[in-house]
Amino acid sequence: MPHNKLTKSQRELFCNLKAFLYTKAKNFTPIQDVKDMALILDTQDKILKCHNIEQLKQLCHILYNQGIKHTIMMQGLFLFFNYFKDNLKLRSFRMLSEEQVINFLFELAQNRKPSSMAKYVMYLRHSLIIWIEKGVIALILRLKTQPLLRPKKAYPDI
Repeated sequence: MPHNKLTKSQRELFCNLKAFLYTKAKNFTPIQDVKDMALILDTQDKILKCHNIEQLKQLCHILYNQGIKHTIMMQGLFLFFNYFKDNLKLRSFRMLSEEQVINFLFELAQNRKPSSMAKYVMYLRHSLIIWIEKGVIALILRLKTQPLLRPKKAYPDI
């Protein structure tokens, strides 16, 4: 991806992913056991300066290895970025619809465990809510975790 140009909507999503990771890393750093605070602070600065998704993934991995374990859930957002890049052609990220988000989640659910899907949905929903509140996207979010999980088998009463 370093040689590929991003469209406007892809660039908007990428910038919002960077801001989301930066905010999460900054908010969670003081309360978790970290191995090297200087490296974490340096990595936080690099997050805002990175230019492609591969660099952002590497920085996320560094944060994870230094003790900021919640960054593992960024994997779901990276999968969303790849889906967005490959399948959605929007003029602006602001035009993202709930149907497109749900299509991504259902496609992802085809080869993921329900427990993983619940985490991906939770983290994606959290990021979407933040972006809605900031006015980045104009989406009415009715997305809940439960409907996207595989249905439980109903057992008859004995």
